[in-house]
Amino acid sequence: AINNLFDSWNNLANNPDDLSARDIVLHRAQSLAQRFNSISARLTNVQDRVEKEFSHSFDEFNRLSKQVADINLRIVSRSGGSNSGDLLDQRDIHLRRMSELANIKISESDNGQVMLSLNGKVFLQRNNYIEMEMPRESSNLSDLKWSDSKAPVSLQDGIMAALTKFHDEVIPESIEGIDSLAVSIAENVNSIHETGYGLDGSTSNRFFDPATTNAANIKVDQNIVADVRKIATSSDLHSGNGDLALQISQIQDKNFSIKNSMATFNDYFANMIASLGSSKQEATANKQGQQFFVGQLEQDRQAISGVSLDEEMTNLVKYQKAFQAAARLVTLADDLADT
Repeated sequence: AINNLFDSWNNLANNPDDLSARDIVLHRAQSLAQRFNSISARLTNVQDRVEKEFSHSFDEFNRLSKQVADINLRIVSRSGGSNSGDLLDQRDIHLRRMSELANIKISESDNGQVMLSLNGKVFLQRNNYIEMEMPRESSNLSDLKWSDSKAPVSLQDGIMAALTKFHDEVIPESIEGIDSLAVSIAENVNSIHETGYGLDGSTSNRFFDPATTNAANIKVDQNIVADVRKIATSSDLHSGNGDLALQISQIQDKNFSIKNSMATFNDYFANMIASLGSSKQEATANKQGQQFFVGQLEQDRQAISGVSLDEEMTNLVKYQKAFQAAARLVTLADDLADT
């Protein structure tokens, strides 16, 4: 879309009096603006969805904390853990889910109760637990607080930490990058355009709306939309002069300061995409490594707590043979008694 816009300016430079060439410049500028608007809206939508997912995980973590605390109390009421197999199984399920949500540390006492901590903060002990809370005035998910001390919650690993980083860092960085590109294009085109003259002799016209501050609100100025003759192509009042349109078409090959870097529009956008691709590749590699590690741990867990159907069948046959042998012994004793 960027290339198409500046190509149309180059074509207009060769045909400054052609109204159809001016229409093409207008339509391609509107197309570029709509692309910026769409990307910005989609990024914001993703951020909103992540926020809702985090809110669900946040509520689930607090709910599971309460349930584990309740189970701790019930285990003590059953004589320190005896005859508490069903409660222990239920608690293990809760703890496993909580470990997925955050990097909790689990300590078990002699009476069967557990103590939970998160990066040194003990938030569950016996049947007492401390909830996480989100300040209403904050838009960052990383601003979680503990309800007792209002100290910040430190999330380093797990689902909640990943959602926090994605919401507070990754998406805003992408939004800022696309905003900087949109504003740079609008400002640099306008700085040249407002010095030139249109077919109607008007000057000082902005091509993009001067109120453009980001990718979400970039658009072509309404005066240009209403009358394409106001598109400036000449640095003087000669209608057949297209030198200014040529200047605008050439700025796509110049370096500009965009978000603390010097680059052309295309190079800046290409670097954005390359950075995102690199981050995705790194995340995918980390995910695969972690999946292998978790798979090994899961095999160890199954070896301890899992049920082997072959082993159970072997035991069943063994017990069946023992029963048959005992039955024959009883029968023999009965026959001997009769005799």
